[in-house]
Formats: sequence, structure tokens, C-alpha cells
Amino acid sequence: MYNSNWLQNMSGKKSREDRVNDKRIEELSLSTAYFTGCGYTGNQIVDILNEMGFAKTELSVHIDKNNFREILKRAESNDIKVSGLHSICPKPENTPANRSLFSSFRISALDEEERKTAVKYIVDTCRRANEVGAKDVILHAGEVETSITYEKLANLYIRNKKEFQREKIKLIKEREARREKYIQNSMRSIEDIMNNIPSEVRISIETRSFHSEIPTVEEFDFLLNRGFSELGYWHDAGHASLQEKMGFVDSADVYIKEFGSRTRGIHIHDTCGTEDHLLPGYGNTDFSYLLPYLKKDSITNVLEINNRFEKEEVIKFAEEFEKIRRGD
Repeated sequence: MYNSNWLQNMSGKKSREDRVNDKRIEELSLSTAYFTGCGYTGNQIVDILNEMGFAKTELSVHIDKNNFREILKRAESNDIKVSGLHSICPKPENTPANRSLFSSFRISALDEEERKTAVKYIVDTCRRANEVGAKDVILHAGEVETSITYEKLANLYIRNKKEFQREKIKLIKEREARREKYIQNSMRSIEDIMNNIPSEVRISIETRSFHSEIPTVEEFDFLLNRGFSELGYWHDAGHASLQEKMGFVDSADVYIKEFGSRTRGIHIHDTCGTEDHLLPGYGNTDFSYLLPYLKKDSITNVLEINNRFEKEEVIKFAEEFEKIRRGD
């Protein structure tokens, strides 16, 4: 059930025609993750964004080359503004069968060919971002390979808390024992990326949801302070919430408090249990700590939700968000 306690209730509702005419939703970018699995072309995505009233979008890892070409043309015609690209974008055509698009090629990989492939794709993502006029690229920094999967631990968290705690301790110990080579490879890859991207593009490392992924708070400090002052932090509210729920961090705000001065953007989505990418109001995530950051002009706010929610629900949230962002 939808809960609007975090956001102020709307005081009025514009017609759809008015929303299109006055470029109404300027402060919040909508990730194209919302259109995943819908089969839309790039042109159709832009048309729907315009219909909904969004002036900006972030291109997700699900965007293919054809989608990108069409969105590029629309951006050049000022039909839409692209706030950022979530690497790897456009999606690789050779993603391994056992990998998701979010980890198709890992910059932390011990296999050197895979590591170099990941670097190549991310550098290409940054060049595409520059081409489409986007200033931000969001980066996953890899993971430490362990015997325990997120799916297994998430299932135990819901169904068997005692077994969850045993497996969690096992995961922490296994990750700690194996992490050094993976962290070093992530750092090597980041150096390779930073030395080969357009100066107009800002790259930021995103909070991850599972403990085996890189980086932890300690590792963020290591990666962000290795000589690249232009490397930023990207806060994912849902991922930080999942880490807090599972007990991998004491509080979801620990990342943004620690790296607030390096924060370039925020992915906004709700969580319920171990499910994420929900429209805020459909879960139980505490967003209150984010309010000071959401109002900063230097930070890009992106709504990153799945396709389960009706357009009018998304529009309502976005318009309420605009009011809070402006301090109405």
C-alpha cells in the first residue's frame, strides 16, 4: 500500500497538456530502468518521458545501441536532456550468459582479459555520455568473488534469520580473506579509466547492495583518495537501506555522511524486505536523512524504479518531490 508520509501531499494537479508545455519536472531525472522489459524504442521512451513531464533522464544499462542512437538524436533536438549514463551503456552485445547487465564485465576481475574489456566498455560509456551531453557516469567498482550469492542470503534473511546470521558471518570472513587482489584490480582499472575519459564527464562510484560487492565504506575511502580528485561518490538510497537491514552497516546514512563532499548524485528508490527499486511510498525506507542532500544544486537526483508502477503514480511522486526540492 502506498504511504505518502515522506512526501508532502499535492495541493493541485496540472493537466497532462500543461505538464508537457511548461517542462514541469526539472529537478528529478527518471532512469530508463523504468522502461526495462517494455520493448520500447528510444524514440518511444523519449515520447513517454515528455508525456509524463520529465525534462531529464538517466540512461540505464538496459539501453542498447539502437535505443542510444535514437535518444541521442532527440537530445540533439532538445526533446530531452540526458543527466547521466549508468555504465555499461549502451549494453554490451556479448554479455556472458551467467551474468547480469550490472556485472557483465567487472573492473575487479582477476582474469586480465575481462578486466581490460570492462575498462574499454566504461571508457566508451564516458565518451557516449559526452556525445549525448550528459555530465555523469555511474560506475560499479566490481566485487570480491565468494561462495555465497545475494539471492541465497536475501532468501535466508526473509525465511530463516538464524541461518542468515551464520551465512552472513561466513560471507564476511570469506570476503575479508579474498578481497586484496580484487580491490587492487579495481584501483588499477579506475586509474586506466580516469586517464582515458573526456574531461567534461564526471565518473562516480555507486553504493552497492551486497557485501561481496566493492566498495565497503573503508574501501570507498581508499578508492576516492588515490589521487583522482575528480572521482566522485554516487549514493544509492535503496542499496544503502538494504545494507542497513542486513546489518552490514550500522545506518544507511553512513556513506553519504562520510563522502557528502564528493557526492555527485543520488539514486532514489524504496525497499521492502530485500526488494528494491520501488517507487517511494511502497516500502519502508527512511529517507529523512537525505533531505539536506536532495536540495543541493550540486547533486543530481534520479528516480530509479522498476516498471511496476503506473505513470500517474510516478508523476504524482515527481511533482511532490519538486515541491520539496524547491522548498514549497
